[in-house]
Amino acid sequence: MHLRISKEEILLRHARVRQTLEEAGFDALILQGSCAIDQRGWMRYFIDYYVPVFSEFLVLPLDGPIAFFARNGANGKAVEESGLVDRVQLIPSAEADSKPGKCVGEYLRSIGAKRPVICGETDRAF
Repeated sequence: MHLRISKEEILLRHARVRQTLEEAGFDALILQGSCAIDQRGWMRYFIDYYVPVFSEFLVLPLDGPIAFFARNGANGKAVEESGLVDRVQLIPSAEADSKPGKCVGEYLRSIGAKRPVICGETDRAF
């Protein structure tokens, strides 16, 4: 994946958001990116990724690994190769449309997140 925004700038953004999370009393930020025009910018801002079609998710915790939840292997590989996330997980196909947030919730529990916040809007299935 060719980055249009420098890795240094992206990492500064992560640091600023983590500082804001801490100041506000949250321990993780959940982002949903989709092809909807009002949701394409979130992923671009945080990991310089353009969500092609279906909703995908990013979890930026206060401390710990940043996780990306991809709809397919190609998207996951592209994000993984950017070096801007620590973990890539495929959303199970059986859950992708009906429960896309299930794996995100499981990840939040696994890192002990108690007060996550959602950036923007998520779809009803989430």
